[in-house]
Amino acid sequence: MVQATGNAVSQENDSQNSDIRKEDEGEPSLGPACAFFFLAACAFGSVALIATAWYISGNQAERASAALRSQLIPWVEISTLAPIDKAQIIERLNELVADMDAERLNERQLSRLNFRLSGAPIFQWGVVEQIIAAVNQNSELSSKEKEDFGLETDRLLRTVQNGRLSMEQLQFATQSVAQQEVKTGRLSLRENPSTKELQECSRRITSLNDEAKTVKGSMDKSVSQVFRAIMEEALEVPPDR
Repeated sequence: MVQATGNAVSQENDSQNSDIRKEDEGEPSLGPACAFFFLAACAFGSVALIATAWYISGNQAERASAALRSQLIPWVEISTLAPIDKAQIIERLNELVADMDAERLNERQLSRLNFRLSGAPIFQWGVVEQIIAAVNQNSELSSKEKEDFGLETDRLLRTVQNGRLSMEQLQFATQSVAQQEVKTGRLSLRENPSTKELQECSRRITSLNDEAKTVKGSMDKSVSQVFRAIMEEALEVPPDR
């Protein structure tokens, strides 16, 4: 009797395991989604790790200055940012280099700069401007859709200024219309994105803004002005309590 009972339990367990395997086979795998974010992070690693370089043992200010001068500034120079914004951002970065060389920044300021510069989406804003141009040139989109997209990208820039947008989120938002260079991590618009792909990009950007609870309305600052505001906020170290 004991043996028969044991066989029955064993058969029941085998049946349950078989059902579980069938259910698992029917569930969609999360692998592709996870792989995208992993690859995106790896591709942008050359930029994301630039600002953190100064935290390797040694003089933090000296290493930070070297990282900006030899890695971040050259990367910005070849970015797709608008020329005027690119020039003004590089000017501000050179000012930071001078402050670091002169040891005018303390450890807390260096730490805050590291946090705001590491993988900062503002450096990839050129792809957003390319998408805006593609939307405006698309004959299938209505004037209302184009106007709404412009307002949402203004709103997204405000989300960036508020520190509520990561590089990974920007990559996800533009994934339907943009491609990423493996070596540099630079985002650029794919050739001839379809109307449907542009609409999907618009939907994702709106979703990110809603998630960040960013207020609606036109943005009254340029990309370079937003960058300067981000840097000034990082340098305004609150007093010790």
